[in-house]
Amino acid sequence: MSRTVAAAALLALLAGTVAQAQTADRFNPVPDADDVVFPMPCAARMVFRKIVVPVKSGEATNWMADAPVTLGDDRDPGTRYAEAPRDIPLVGGFREADPAKQAASFYLLAKYEFTQGQRAALETLTAPPKDCAAPAGDREIPAVGLSWFDAVSFGERYSQWLYAEADTKLDKAGETYRLVTLNGFFRLPTEVEWEYAARGGAAAGKNYGNPTFVEPGQPLEESVWFAGAKSANGKLWPIGLKKPNPLLLHDIIGNAAEIVLDSYRMTKAGRMHGQAGGFVVKGGSYLIGETVIGAAWRREYPPMDLARKGPSRVETNGFRLAFAPTVETKAEPQRIAKIREEYEALSRLDTGGQGAGAPTPGADPIQQLEALARGNLDAATQQRLNELARSLSNNTAVRNEQRDRAANALIRIGALYGRDVDRDRIEIRTYGKLLVDQAKIRAPAKDIAETKQAINDWSRRQDEDFATYRAFVKQAAEDYAPETLRGQLDLLKLQTDDPAVKRVERFVGVFVQHIEAHRRTQGRIDPEQWKQELSSQ
Repeated sequence: MSRTVAAAALLALLAGTVAQAQTADRFNPVPDADDVVFPMPCAARMVFRKIVVPVKSGEATNWMADAPVTLGDDRDPGTRYAEAPRDIPLVGGFREADPAKQAASFYLLAKYEFTQGQRAALETLTAPPKDCAAPAGDREIPAVGLSWFDAVSFGERYSQWLYAEADTKLDKAGETYRLVTLNGFFRLPTEVEWEYAARGGAAAGKNYGNPTFVEPGQPLEESVWFAGAKSANGKLWPIGLKKPNPLLLHDIIGNAAEIVLDSYRMTKAGRMHGQAGGFVVKGGSYLIGETVIGAAWRREYPPMDLARKGPSRVETNGFRLAFAPTVETKAEPQRIAKIREEYEALSRLDTGGQGAGAPTPGADPIQQLEALARGNLDAATQQRLNELARSLSNNTAVRNEQRDRAANALIRIGALYGRDVDRDRIEIRTYGKLLVDQAKIRAPAKDIAETKQAINDWSRRQDEDFATYRAFVKQAAEDYAPETLRGQLDLLKLQTDDPAVKRVERFVGVFVQHIEAHRRTQGRIDPEQWKQELSSQ
């Protein structure tokens, strides 16, 4: 037996033992003291965790306050159109009942993935109603093969049942009853709610940026079900077997990929692209490799499947529910009045005419905000403007960093294609010499024909590689200022210890020179001269 097979067998044995030990509570195999538990039909339950979103100091009762949350990562250049970093505002709809604890907002997210047992419980609510017999033996397995419409429907059924049963199933003095009275309801989480929680939220601290939430140096397989013998080994596993993330959420990355509420959009320059598409699944499944699985992993699936002539259902896709309120909850009429007051305060920027604080057309917007803050304004508005100026300044710095990283990556990719053009040239020359030698020795016609075909193939490949190289030159010339590119060129010259840079080192300078030539000639260049310049380095 190979080591890999033996390791997989041992993993399955250990996991089976743990699963057997945990079936004492099929719906909460790893209970925690502050779990929020809701009843379900058929004596089932669903367990939630509070996902806290800190509110800035002094804004504990400001319902217009929210916080930018960073999503995505740039580990894989091939998926940046889908996973590039971007900041999305987030705030929880609930506040603690105790005024002394209202310095943070929160929403609820299911502690585990939606299981076969919970699915069976909610399916008893269909017409005609079914009995409470649960599926045998796999109640702790995540429910998969579900469409986006299925997930939304389960949230609707569960919400309707809870509202009908709240007075008898919930303690009227308890937290769950209070949250229901605030118009709380079950739904799919938004993508920002899901990813913020998957990264560990405020509990992750400095480790929030880690796409898998696993501490550096710790084995990923201890916390995540991913593809391969040392982890999932090609199968879906029961809930709660792995270590949780910092928010004590289990299996939020790996095992089943999870459907979220939002329509899919691409990312574009730090924001979401304007076209809405199909539904989004997050996190990756037990069939996704450990180098790409993570909180930023996201894929689009079409809601409808033409071959099935119905909704798309994928055997690796499941979900977990969120519990959150409406914005204008009728249970707190003072909240609506407060929202209106806060919105008016945000919009009230009367500078008193063209005084010292009046903006100047065409000026730096950050400087304009600072000038407004020095004008004839009340102290609270001045403070808000100063905060906004700082926020804009910080966002500009972040955007500049993202621009520089993108320019650096573009130079590397362009240089890589430059190297490919040179490689193609060497192959063409090598086969050309072979063809001359074959003619001298009167080689068989079949051998000569194969050599000619190789020359044609490499010539075609060179044309394709050069066209791509030229496209990257054009993109760089149009998207980046000369000083940005020169700054990244200088940086790359200092990174020659990096193997990825070293492989293309001699083509980096030529790529930047060609960008300048493209800009100077407005794209009218001599292709053969460029190929020669690539080959002469």
